[in-house]
Amino acid sequence: MASLSIAHAEWKKIGANDQGTFYVDEATLTSKVKIRSFLLLDDMKKPTLQSDRSIISHNEVDCGSLKFRSVKTTYFSQPMGKGKSTVLEPDAKPDSPATPKDAYWLDLTVGQPSEQIVKWACKVK
Repeated sequence: MASLSIAHAEWKKIGANDQGTFYVDEATLTSKVKIRSFLLLDDMKKPTLQSDRSIISHNEVDCGSLKFRSVKTTYFSQPMGKGKSTVLEPDAKPDSPATPKDAYWLDLTVGQPSEQIVKWACKVK
């Protein structure tokens, strides 16, 4: 997938829980067979231990297996993807060389944000 730009993202709310609100940028959604790629914003109600207030990640969802993964994650010091940023690329299995193709797939958890995210991605055509 080409590099996704957060500078012009238009965030649409797709869910929330007691920890924060989740948004997607529908303009970044692409489909290849059963795989959906898109940008996701996690806007947290309280800062993390590292003082991060929001996270923007490039995610992929496999609509065949209902699994998801983060290919690239950026943490921000302010809400809604603003402020100082720290990039982690890619999310990979611990103790393994990290490349985007190695980012590991996770199962969705019913009642958790991953369920809302996977349902949204697989519903969109």
